Amino acid sequence: VSVNANAADPHYFPGEQHHSPIQVGDVVLIDLWNREKNSPDDCFADCTWTAFCGSHIPPKVQQVFDVVIAGRDRAVQFIQEQLDANTTVIGTAVDDACRQVIADAGYGDYFIHRTGHSLGPTGHYLGVNIDNYETQDARQLIPGIMFTIEPGIYMPDFNYDDSPTPKGLGIRSEINCFMHDDSVEVTTLPLQTEMPALLG
Repeated sequence: VSVNANAADPHYFPGEQHHSPIQVGDVVLIDLWNREKNSPDDCFADCTWTAFCGSHIPPKVQQVFDVVIAGRDRAVQFIQEQLDANTTVIGTAVDDACRQVIADAGYGDYFIHRTGHSLGPTGHYLGVNIDNYETQDARQLIPGIMFTIEPGIYMPDFNYDDSPTPKGLGIRSEINCFMHDDSVEVTTLPLQTEMPALLG
């Protein structure tokens, strides 16, 4: 769980010396991962949602959230389009499709990690990554694999509410997908389509 500038660090993990309380007016990012407790060979799930701790979401926050969701949805749509066209789907191409949406909206410099990673008995597994940013993974997405789609926009010095000191902003939407022979299935439902205002 992270807020504001901490959420703007995609690798942030709270600790005794590095954490922030959640306060009214904060953007909260929650990243969860888990698998069945007594099933060490089962696949992990890995999901991220973002919310606003207030009654009305600031327009600047809503704008960034909408761009992240559009990038996420474009990645899934692109995979399905490739399958429908009987075209090989590779990790780099899916990353490019997602990243283009975010770049076209003016936030390309703030999307600072791969679009997704493989899932398996560990949270980051050995299969294809959705990546043309870090490792340029040109492996094929084949039936039977699980992976994440998780675009994010990270701006540690962003001022979204006109406060005297910028709070920073990090928004990510992470979903899990399963590849079938002729379709891609989102397995982390319900799909986040709106940012909740937690005090609304």
